[in-house]
Amino acid sequence: MNEKVRHNLALAALVILIPAAARAASLESLARQADLNTVSAFPKEMTQPAKILHPVDVFEEVAECRVVDIRTYRPLTLAESVEKLQPCMVAISQRYAMTAAAKSGPISEGPNMTNGIQIRIEKVTQASDSRFIRDIHHSLAIREGRVFNHPVRVLKADKVHTQVQSSLQTVVDSCEIPHFIRALETAEDFNLYYGACLSSHESLKIEKVAATGVAANRIGVWSAADESTVAQMNGWLTVPGGKDTVTFLIEAHRKF
Repeated sequence: MNEKVRHNLALAALVILIPAAARAASLESLARQADLNTVSAFPKEMTQPAKILHPVDVFEEVAECRVVDIRTYRPLTLAESVEKLQPCMVAISQRYAMTAAAKSGPISEGPNMTNGIQIRIEKVTQASDSRFIRDIHHSLAIREGRVFNHPVRVLKADKVHTQVQSSLQTVVDSCEIPHFIRALETAEDFNLYYGACLSSHESLKIEKVAATGVAANRIGVWSAADESTVAQMNGWLTVPGGKDTVTFLIEAHRKF
């Protein structure tokens, strides 16, 4: 091959290679621009890593709630515990933009229900509700579900009255509120303060009111009334207990 032919072939190859390289560079530039357009199509905050929201110990975080970890020289009664929690509930309500209150009442479902502290929540937005539920359950888990050594249940205020109410509720509502020597907490206390009032209603034919021995808030009632009347006595009732209301479970038995 002579020198002239080699020169012409070199020129032809150069003409072919330059457009190809230019096209490749152009395609690479377009690809980079597409990536930039894709990223900029989303808000800046959506391109950042998601933040992990860790639950907080609200009883430690809120100054008014630190009282729950103070050791007392004697065990606090349920009524005293509920009273001491109220400032904490007010502070929590402000922190989470909601309304929370401590009350005594049933803390579990089923035949083994016992009284404890109910933290009732209401007037919440979805955001404040989820944050509070997350934090309060975390705080209770740290304390094994107890405050002042009383079991605690968190529930919405509209769920408080879902339990079956005893027909004896209207009867105890008509009883004269006694002078409380001590806070009413147990079935024995209920019998002391309200037993005579229940037995005085002749139509109920109640012959005995006593603790069942199964749980502190379960009361046995024995009546000679008809089967339907006795059946309606089963359920929950709430009575004044001194500083706070107290809820009891009535187990009615027909006495032949």
